[in-house]
Amino acid sequence: MAKVKSFQTDIRRERKKKKIKRFLRRFAIVLCIVAAAAAAFFTRNLWVPWFEGILDRAQTVTVNDGELEKGNFPISVGEAATGAKLLRFDDDFILATDTYINFYKSNGEHINSIQHKLSDPVVKIGDDRLLVYDRAGNRICVMNEKEVIFERELDEEIYFAQIASNDSIAVVTTAEGFPSYLTVYNKDGEVIYRFANGTRFTSVDFKPSGFGCYVSAFEIKGGSMVSGIYSLDFDSDKVEFRSDDIQNTAIIKTVRLSDGDLVAVCDDRFVRLDKNGKVKSSAQYKSDIIDFDATEEVVSIAVEGISSDNDSKLIIIRSDSDEIQMDIDKRVKSLRCDTKNTYVLTDDSIEMFSFSGKKLATAKVSSEYVDFISIDDEVLFLGYREINKIEYSY
Repeated sequence: MAKVKSFQTDIRRERKKKKIKRFLRRFAIVLCIVAAAAAAFFTRNLWVPWFEGILDRAQTVTVNDGELEKGNFPISVGEAATGAKLLRFDDDFILATDTYINFYKSNGEHINSIQHKLSDPVVKIGDDRLLVYDRAGNRICVMNEKEVIFERELDEEIYFAQIASNDSIAVVTTAEGFPSYLTVYNKDGEVIYRFANGTRFTSVDFKPSGFGCYVSAFEIKGGSMVSGIYSLDFDSDKVEFRSDDIQNTAIIKTVRLSDGDLVAVCDDRFVRLDKNGKVKSSAQYKSDIIDFDATEEVVSIAVEGISSDNDSKLIIIRSDSDEIQMDIDKRVKSLRCDTKNTYVLTDDSIEMFSFSGKKLATAKVSSEYVDFISIDDEVLFLGYREINKIEYSY
């Protein structure tokens, strides 16, 4: 075997050193990338809202022409809109009157009309069904766009009711010995759950699964009004939790955001709680609430302005972020929100805001409109005598 010369050994040694240096350098780069990614992930709540704001500020406001659609529009309401309701039903819409539930496609084509026998109807929308009940009456009716699925005449007076994404029905009524009584029905109209605890219920809101709900209630303790939220699961006879006390206010609605937090929309404030019902923050409106809407990503609330009757305040409470409060120099009539934006109807315009509070789009509209819905890039308006539609891009 040939003898290895000393200079060859030196070359091999140098090559080995270079390989080790290259490995260490690449390993250090990988560690830096992993560390940066981890830091970005765990601090996302700090920089994502800022980044969203940068994107929003780079956008201009889209000014829509507000031109009314033709074809099947306008749709006649028949009588004054005070007793009529316009509601989105999946990608279609509903016009509810004191005698009929009218189903339409988004292009205004009439699908069907179902007559009801309720004196003061309230309509709640599910995924593919809707619930109609008689306010201060004792009848409920569940239907889809084709037919009535089932009806029930209850023994007690109805306070309010809700329908879930899985077609369960929650009805709160009077009951002997209780201020309020909750009865839950499955999609076939069979009773699956009951709840009462001696408090007065102010709202019932289904959990996303539809197999449980949040019951908001109040009672008088020591001469003061005390509200709380009860978390219920329909397969258990125990209360999962009762939230911290919320003093001297009534809860109108409880919303579960996608980050697990709960938002209690109250008559004079909103309260943010963690997933176990512990209060995290609270803020007073300082004026009367006008309207609100909610999804799993956001709760949007409009309240009256403090300085005059011609301005308003918009509050946007987001999942995984702090809330935003902004002034609107117009009187808000109603608002709607989806998974990305909040729409606001004023006396003369329909405006859209991002969750970071940036105005993205606007259009001039008639002052006669009393309510609206949005379906994709279209907005439909309920007026005193008719329904109109405009294209709305952003």
